[in-house]
Amino acid sequence: MPTSQLNLEAMSIWFTLYQIEVSLWHDVNHNDGKSAHEFYTQDGVFSVGEHEHLGGKNIQEFYQWRSKRGQRTSRHLVHNFKVDVAPEGQKAFAFGVVCLYAEDGLPILSSKPATMIADLHCEFVHRDDGFWRFAKHHLEPIFRGEGRLTAEPKA
Repeated sequence: MPTSQLNLEAMSIWFTLYQIEVSLWHDVNHNDGKSAHEFYTQDGVFSVGEHEHLGGKNIQEFYQWRSKRGQRTSRHLVHNFKVDVAPEGQKAFAFGVVCLYAEDGLPILSSKPATMIADLHCEFVHRDDGFWRFAKHHLEPIFRGEGRLTAEPKA
């Protein structure tokens, strides 16, 4: 949609959802994802490729598992963020690109190409408490570098 056709409400929702997206990744990058589950609905889904975590409890357990593996340095960069708001205004869909630079260990680490570049597909819902949360948050890998991802091993 051309910028001239955007209205203030749509721009406000775009900014809010973008802020949620980057705040989530800030928590993952700088706080081991300790608050990541709070960005999701109770039955929200976080997935990367075929790895899926259903519900806030499972998302929280994933980031606890990730933290217990040892020091991980990561930076998730969000680009080309686009939002489509459903007509009733209580649901929105976001699309974009996430570039992940990550490696086990403490900084300063060697500079390498991105560990992963993924398409981002999100479904947000606006709850009665006035907050938007992820109902679905999916990263679809498009390019993979040589770095190791922290996907939990399947049981």
